[in-house]
Amino acid sequence: MSFQPDSLQTLYLWSILFKHEGTAFLKDLKPKLGNAKGLTGAKRRNQLVKEGLLDEEKIGNKIQLTLTDSGWAWAQNNMTSEISSKSPSSGPVLQALLTRLGSFMDHNEISLAELFIERTQEDSPLQNNQEIDLKIRIRDYWQKSTGGRRDLQVRLTDLREELNDINRQLLDSTITEMHSTGKLILSPLEDPRDVTDIERKAAISIAGEENHIFFME
Repeated sequence: MSFQPDSLQTLYLWSILFKHEGTAFLKDLKPKLGNAKGLTGAKRRNQLVKEGLLDEEKIGNKIQLTLTDSGWAWAQNNMTSEISSKSPSSGPVLQALLTRLGSFMDHNEISLAELFIERTQEDSPLQNNQEIDLKIRIRDYWQKSTGGRRDLQVRLTDLREELNDINRQLLDSTITEMHSTGKLILSPLEDPRDVTDIERKAAISIAGEENHIFFME
């Protein structure tokens, strides 16, 4: 596509996507596309329709705008496109995005730390080997600590002390991934009186719940 929406048009598209789930009436949309570059707001909106990013439909005396398949594809491929930083609508759009991201992460049991661990095709074999080795070390420590008894748990404080050479983000993401695949079961301490500041610092939160111990399957 040779056409690229300007920064305010880009924010406009994200608003439709994140705040309105892909479709909205014109009167409800913010930011408003004002005049710019010799074009009226209506013509700037029509640009998005003409380029196939939006579908415009008249319903009674209302105009409904819907993100097309091409619009969804554009959004998928242009997540780093500049958006208007001057529009007051930037904040609500960001809030809508964070709300959706938070729900997605909770549902899929993804930790925030995982978003900050970069993975590229070039370094992924090394990263994968590190994760495999780390999973082995976690299982070996559990085996050593419990003698292989599945009814016994290991505290995350003890595991972190054993694996203090491992970056916390990598350790957290590996434990979370093992939990999500059922290879490891995270759990909170049953007695709140056992939860010290050290336990809280070592905990891994999933869906808003602090977990301080784990079992192995």
